[in-house]
Amino acid sequence: MLRGPRPPRSVIAAATALVVSLGWVVAGAAAPAMASACGNGGTTWKQVHLGVLGDGTGGQLAVDMSDSWGGANTCLYVPGTTKDFAGSFQVQSQTASSTGGVLGYPSTEIGCSSGYCTTASGLPAPVSANPDPDLTWYYDTADAVSGSKYDALIDSEFSAACTGSAPPMNAAVAIYTYGSPSYRSIGVPHSGPTVSIEGLDWYTGHFLDGSKYVSQFVLAEPSSGGGSDLTLGDFYQWVQANLDPNYMPSGDCLQTVSTGFEIWSGGQGLGTYNSAIDGLPVVASPTPSPSPSPSASASVTPTPSPSFSDSASASPSPTDTPSDSSSDSD
Repeated sequence: MLRGPRPPRSVIAAATALVVSLGWVVAGAAAPAMASACGNGGTTWKQVHLGVLGDGTGGQLAVDMSDSWGGANTCLYVPGTTKDFAGSFQVQSQTASSTGGVLGYPSTEIGCSSGYCTTASGLPAPVSANPDPDLTWYYDTADAVSGSKYDALIDSEFSAACTGSAPPMNAAVAIYTYGSPSYRSIGVPHSGPTVSIEGLDWYTGHFLDGSKYVSQFVLAEPSSGGGSDLTLGDFYQWVQANLDPNYMPSGDCLQTVSTGFEIWSGGQGLGTYNSAIDGLPVVASPTPSPSPSPSASASVTPTPSPSFSDSASASPSPTDTPSDSSSDSD
């Protein structure tokens, strides 16, 4: 298990009500709106809120999304949208066949991408200001359907465009904490020398994917579930100190931070039940961002995970259509 503090009591209570044997049950929460392609209370996109930390920070507006950019047909179960649910979701269904590549990235995201911005996120944040988000993330892989192939990923995306709701991303930092059935099977660094960041050992890799410079960190002792408390700025600073400047341009802005699961096959049952971020600039009076139109894509193509021998290729365009345009207030 990754080391880190326990979540706030309110989040523990919400999580306890959600995670039960053989499935998730919600007590006292309204069912999320249905997406056109999902039944039984499922959705492909929903506005939620992250959790509140012990010092009162956090609680930002975020988005839970299926992000089926590679051909998945993922539907999510979102048990609630307030801060007490802290961005929780579970993969309700995913039946698309394996293509040999990533099918999708069901995830929770803050920031600006693909025409949509979450409000009061503290993003975009200039790299020159040394953004230092502290991320808490709890996830569960125990209920993943047998034979699933996936990873647990924290993805940070950067752009030279520091304004606008659809910035073109030119750099990414991908932090992998688990891979099933193995890191080797999903094509990320899995052997050799490691670096120590946050008191943990990480395999590293970097490559150019089209026009995006990607830095990878892979936890040497993978965590199949539990919690993480990682200061992401430590990873950004390592990239700046050790790699070509193109991997973290000083004129860029951090645009999005997301947590979730890249899925190659299966994936039903994967879930996350606590997401919280602090350490980003506080936005005192946010202007609400418009929800995407039904025809717009609400997700950004996540960082790919090619094998060491793979050549970089452009990712297919997302297939998701946002299904819900309202957010719940606390």
